[in-house]
Amino acid sequence: MTRARWSGLALAVALLVGGCSGRPAAGEAVVETCERSGQRCRIAGSKVGICTATADGSLTCQDQH
Repeated sequence: MTRARWSGLALAVALLVGGCSGRPAAGEAVVETCERSGQRCRIAGSKVGICTATADGSLTCQDQH
């Protein structure tokens, strides 16, 4: 494989592993505190984010944009 293909493969793996880990279920409530990855969560006011796992394993609510 060429260097460009290895770089593309590494990027794809990084996005799959570290990117969005799940989609919220249709009709699932927006939570104030993340309990699992993939939940919709409230950031501030009316902003909605998605619960994601950090490198240390904790959950955080991240902006979707």
